[in-house]
Order: sequence, then C-alpha cells, then structure tokens
Amino acid sequence: MRNIIFDCDPGHDDIMAIFAALANPEEFNILGFTTVCGNQTSDKVTKNLCRVLSYLDKDYVVVEGEKKPLIYNPEPQPLAHGESGLDGPILLDGKIRNKNINYLEFLESCLSTKTTIMALGPLTNIAKLISEKPHVIPNIEQIVIMGGSIYGGNILEKSEFNIYADPHAAKIVFDSGLDIVLAPLEVCDYCSLKHNVIDPFKSKGYVSNLTYEILEFFSRYSKERNKDKSPIFDLACTMYLLHKEAFVGKNAYVDVVLEGENRGQTIINYSSDGNVLVLESANNEFLQTKFIEYINRLDLEYKNNR
Repeated sequence: MRNIIFDCDPGHDDIMAIFAALANPEEFNILGFTTVCGNQTSDKVTKNLCRVLSYLDKDYVVVEGEKKPLIYNPEPQPLAHGESGLDGPILLDGKIRNKNINYLEFLESCLSTKTTIMALGPLTNIAKLISEKPHVIPNIEQIVIMGGSIYGGNILEKSEFNIYADPHAAKIVFDSGLDIVLAPLEVCDYCSLKHNVIDPFKSKGYVSNLTYEILEFFSRYSKERNKDKSPIFDLACTMYLLHKEAFVGKNAYVDVVLEGENRGQTIINYSSDGNVLVLESANNEFLQTKFIEYINRLDLEYKNNR
C-alpha cells in the first residue's frame, strides 16, 4: 500500500481524482490533504474539499496552504470552475477535522515515512516544503503532478494553468532531482469522460449523484465548444498510480519559463536519465470504464455503511 498526500485546489477535476483514490483503499493510505491557491482562492478551495469529504462522511485532516504564489498574484479561474471553485453541487458546510498547525509542519509529520505527493494544483506548497524543510526530501517517494504541456497550453498559447500560476515554484520542484511523474495537458485528453456517460450517474447512487452534479457543470465548457467529451485533468494522476500499464511516457528534464508572453511554458528535454517521466498518451476507453467502476464502488460502500 502506498502512502499518499493530496496537495490540491478543488476544483471539479481534483474531486474526481480524490474519488478514484477513495475507491481503492487497498492501494492508497491517504494521510491527509493540503490545499493551495489555484483554481480559486485558498479559503474557497479548502471549504470545497471539506464540504465534499463531509458529504462522504470521511474524516481526513485538511490543512490550508499558501494563499498566493511565490511571486505573482493569484488568478482564479471562474470560467471553468465557477465563482465558488466548485460550482454545480449545493453542499452544506462540513465538520471535517482541520489540523490547527502550519501546513509545512503537517507535511513534515506525514513525511516521517516514505510518501507520494499527489500535486493537483500550482506547486507553491511543494516548493516551500522542499526549500524550507529539505530534511524530508529522502522520504518523498514520488511526486505525481498534473501540470504543463508538451505542445500547447490552456491559459496561454504554450502554457498550462497550474504551471503558469506559479512558475517559480514549478522550477524549484522540477530542479529538485526528485522522482517526478508529470501528467501534462496532452495525456489528460486521454483521461476524458464522454458526455453520454455523465448523465447516467444522476440518481444512480449517493456518490454518483454528487459525481453527476460536479461533472454536469464541469462539462459545460467542453459542450459549448462542441466537443463530445471533457478531460478530467487531475484524474490522470490517480489513474496513473492505479494503472501504469495504461499510460505511455518518456523520461525528460523539464524547465519552466518564468516570465513574459510564454510564462509557465514547460520546456521538455527528453533524456533517458531525466528525473521526470512525462506522460504522453493513455488508453481512454479503459480509464473511463475504470472510473465508472470506482464511482459504483463508492456507491456500494456508502449503501453498505448506512
């Protein structure tokens, strides 16, 4: 079983990545969650995560992380995620246990043993961890990152949002020499859900209902652009750890443009001894089938525990 920490900015796709992990307790020992300013402000994304975990009756530690990038100002993305950062479902405030300590101290405590970090948002928290508590580095087993792009971006022509949001943090992480798996935009296209599989989640079960409400809103962006499926970006990270055989990638060294018109662009230099495994493609049909299976599994768990 792999120890994991989610560092995230929920976010519709973050929640789907978390659902996939929750459906596989035999694979993942979730130590807790840290949040970071990204899709929305840190207070909003923290509330989003707490509300979802409360809905699921999951009592995990959630610690709010950095409120802004290392250098730049926050740039929330309401077009994709709404003003709340998780528009669509109506969720009550939860009573999730928040650790009243600094997020770096929480991460340090988790990293007393080998642990994988699932980095689903800007890399501000992780960069600060590496810089301020370097003694934990040997226990970072791997960092699985959703971010960057090989060819083209989604916030600028050549830049993906998570890296654009805090390129200085991303550079610190990529330059760390740690074992990194990068899920860029291109592989996220292979971790998509066809729109005709979203509607059947409605009224199917307790977790399916929430899945429908989240994805129905999130899929509007792609539907308005006449696409038949929506990439569930962050889901690629969890799916990679569960099904490495479904992914294809190459090792590389990754650099980051820090400023200017290409701010946040990931410069990928392929090399067999590179420390970053850059995922390029995956089996979309297989991953879609597995995701549906995992939501069904969570429905059954909830039903059996009620």
